[in-house]
Amino acid sequence: TLSLHDALPILQGLIVGYVPAPRTALLGVVQLRPGEALTISAERVTRRRYFAVEERINRRRGLVGSARQLDSEITAAVHRALPARGRIAAFLSGGIDSSLVLARVREVGRAVQAFTLHFGDHLPGELRYARAVAKHLNVPHHIIELDAQRFCDGIEPALLHLEDLLSEPIAVPNFLLAGEAARHADVVFTGEGGDPPFGGPKNLGMVLAQTYRDQPLSPSLSQAYLDAHHHLWDDLDIALTKEARARFDWACFEDLLNSSQECLMRPQPGGTFVGRLMALNIALKGGSNILVKVAKMVSAHDLALRSPLFD
Repeated sequence: TLSLHDALPILQGLIVGYVPAPRTALLGVVQLRPGEALTISAERVTRRRYFAVEERINRRRGLVGSARQLDSEITAAVHRALPARGRIAAFLSGGIDSSLVLARVREVGRAVQAFTLHFGDHLPGELRYARAVAKHLNVPHHIIELDAQRFCDGIEPALLHLEDLLSEPIAVPNFLLAGEAARHADVVFTGEGGDPPFGGPKNLGMVLAQTYRDQPLSPSLSQAYLDAHHHLWDDLDIALTKEARARFDWACFEDLLNSSQECLMRPQPGGTFVGRLMALNIALKGGSNILVKVAKMVSAHDLALRSPLFD
């Protein structure tokens, strides 16, 4: 029987979708934090962080100039990611991120095929947008429909490649979609990674918590982060027994952000809370969730992954 302390990584994984480093769901096994290097020598073992927490904001640059620079950076990132040879595919959800990446690949004249998930006509999602984008860009478009049986059949093989707990259901469809793409391509582009560096709805609660942090009922930053997730967090009262709830120290979840606490708690000269929040998203969610659920599912089929928005 696991103690509540030992079960904490599993609870965290169910609540936010992944197990934040340095924990894993495996007893006695830890992992490096995103942006951390471990050096082992005969004399010592050292750890160091190797990414900048936040870049200065150019406050003199207007919206038009910012948009032009962003467009230039994204275009350059896509061009850098293009392989010298090999067949190219792109995951196309129909959203802004994947559509933009596909368009940038297509504009350089490289042959590319698009792959879209479909969960049935009763759950159309953004399929109509994906079809419109593929038609506009004149690229071959593969639509892979997943029913409940095909999804369930994919759970076990997908889990074998994940290695650690990941309660993001989209990992399984990504695994199956990558398997289909691997029949037609050697390299696959994805729009994954757009939310952490560029914003996203989960940041709003964090910004509000920071803005009203001195008010009596304002949640802590960790609480606001947990409230932004809609996995198990809202159902803990029925997921845990009364005895477990009585013994559980909810303050344990405050350490959820410890791996990148400096992003939020140590402002840099000329920096902003939103900038630190973006750095946190990239390190914590990007490194522990997005890269895991996409990179591992793609590499399971011997495909090379390109995620230029995250780059």
